[in-house]
Amino acid sequence: MAEIDGKRIKNVIDQYNDMFDGMDLNSLVILIDEYDAPLTACMDDQELFDKVASLLSEFYDRLKKFNPKFRFLFITGICRFQNLGLFSGANNLTDLSMDQAYGTLLGYTEKEIRQYFSPYVERNAEFLGLSFDECLLQMKRHYDGFCFDEDGATHVFNPWSVLSFLAKATPKFENFWYETAGNTAVLLNYLKSHSLKDPSDYCEDQIVSKDALAPCRSLSELNDVALLILTGYLTIKEKLSDRVFLVNYPNEEAASSMAQLYSEKMFSQEQSQSLLLAFKKQSPEEIFKRLNALLLSIPHQHYPISNESELRTVLGLVLKGCGLKCTYFENSKALGRSDIEVDALNHYFVIELKYAREDDDPEKLLKIAVEQVKTKHYGEQNSPELPHIRMALVFSKKERCLIAHEIF
Repeated sequence: MAEIDGKRIKNVIDQYNDMFDGMDLNSLVILIDEYDAPLTACMDDQELFDKVASLLSEFYDRLKKFNPKFRFLFITGICRFQNLGLFSGANNLTDLSMDQAYGTLLGYTEKEIRQYFSPYVERNAEFLGLSFDECLLQMKRHYDGFCFDEDGATHVFNPWSVLSFLAKATPKFENFWYETAGNTAVLLNYLKSHSLKDPSDYCEDQIVSKDALAPCRSLSELNDVALLILTGYLTIKEKLSDRVFLVNYPNEEAASSMAQLYSEKMFSQEQSQSLLLAFKKQSPEEIFKRLNALLLSIPHQHYPISNESELRTVLGLVLKGCGLKCTYFENSKALGRSDIEVDALNHYFVIELKYAREDDDPEKLLKIAVEQVKTKHYGEQNSPELPHIRMALVFSKKERCLIAHEIF
């Protein structure tokens, strides 16, 4: 267990006491960012967690003694811990989390982007060959959708991603969020001692109770959905009743970040890079081989593939997680829905999947998949300027890998 220098920390607290003593009444503004960082850094170690909580409680207790000196105190963080005694001394705080009055505090509204950033949106739109409204629509798709009020009434853009996109001299709709916030320490440390659900559980609308989003009373009560909402991967899409919400990914950037998180959790960097290189070579045989290597490396406990839908989800997450872009799940057109389409490195891949149960004939399923792509013209409407490569893949429930494929 890591050691805490409690004496040194208390000396720092005493220094603050001396500093505050010399200040005038109502003269200080105190800003504390990521108040929970010392706790989330050790959330896989309960004994260390308790020691840190005790020291933080002492700090806030002493802070309250100088309340008349403060004009304003603002504290931010990811996790809302309750009954840890952190703020038992500073019991005059108001929790603004999920308060509709402050729902737009942490992001840009569309109105604000139109009012303050129009020249930059116009410049990027011109560079990308889009109209202003088309560019803004793409920005909404990639960076909008975060909800910070319990009524689900307001949604905002991720400010860091918007500023990063607008600041680039050669703009692209990239994932700016993952490296700065998507692999946050609290989530990574949670994964040391907990497991996320199967990937398919997060790719569809979920019903969540208000109680699940309430402050947790102990470390053991922290659940995966609430944590993913707090860290920005999931957000409230709609309020269904006073105590029930519909949650899902806020945007493409968050969904892509979840894919990257899963890819890094489930597979080695070398495996992901090998798959990416196979797509770069436009080598379907190598792609088939690399996909199988990834599928066979998934731990057998709680195996996430038990039907075609889950196969599609896992493969889609693998492709997004290794850096491929514009992956479409069930791309619906007039004649039907393709499984996965990938705009990958100057080639366009159309992938049709079949799931073979123990009594199914893999070769028959393969023929059905090939015929389906041909007769329903999957992918022909998308990126016609690129060479198209079509792949039919059959996954075996028994062997837990791809056992048949055809490229055409």
